[in-house]
Amino acid sequence: MGAAIAKRFQAEGAAVVATGANPETLAKARKQLSGIEFVASDAPDIESIRVLVEKLVRDHGRIDILAVNAGTAGYVPVGKVEPHFF
Repeated sequence: MGAAIAKRFQAEGAAVVATGANPETLAKARKQLSGIEFVASDAPDIESIRVLVEKLVRDHGRIDILAVNAGTAGYVPVGKVEPHFF
């Protein structure tokens, strides 16, 4: 699903940056999705998210759309999401 989202935004002219924590998955995605930037980042780790956001803002000026696509999920109301839920 994440690859389809990235391809569609790219087709619409967006600068797309994809992230992930698994080096093998990122390497595979790099081969399949040419022209898309990849950045290693661990979503449950707040420091990793901070570094990612700083990089994106520094390199691209802003983040217009954030599409969160996770391989695993838990269900809680969005207002109650805390890092420990990951």
